[in-house]
Amino acid sequence: MQFLAGFPGVRIAQIVGIGASGYLSGFISAASILGVPPLLLAAPDVATKQWAKLYHTGAAIAPTTAGVAFLAYLYLGYHSGHYVSPSEGYAYLAAGTLTLAIAPYTLLTMMSTNNELKALAEGKEEKVVEEARVKALLQKWWSLNLVRALGPATGFVLGLFALGGYFA
Repeated sequence: MQFLAGFPGVRIAQIVGIGASGYLSGFISAASILGVPPLLLAAPDVATKQWAKLYHTGAAIAPTTAGVAFLAYLYLGYHSGHYVSPSEGYAYLAAGTLTLAIAPYTLLTMMSTNNELKALAEGKEEKVVEEARVKALLQKWWSLNLVRALGPATGFVLGLFALGGYFA
């Protein structure tokens, strides 16, 4: 770690990678913790439209943030693996992979719920939206989204441990 401590590119990558994965974890979990409970109090047609705004905001921010974090961790994985220890390099690569894992997780586990809520928000499904159905979908999205936040959170912790020299 001593060699890397004076290398500005590594320091910048550490700040960007660890910062982005921590931010992303908080951003994703806040969408569930702070965003969904008020939606459960709204009328179903209003709740789905508000959820759609929340979703589109997240879709605009989360993938780019995950990609930036992954690239920073990839850079750190290469440099740490060559100059410090392979274990530290692997820790950074794992941190990046866990952060970027929000994309396949979303596609594999959340898209059916997302699509159903989007269709309701756009009025494509039915004229009268059932309150129970909307609440069930929002609660399902709430829990799936919280689980999705665990990838970047774990990446953040791994990044911090690697920064602290735990794997060196």
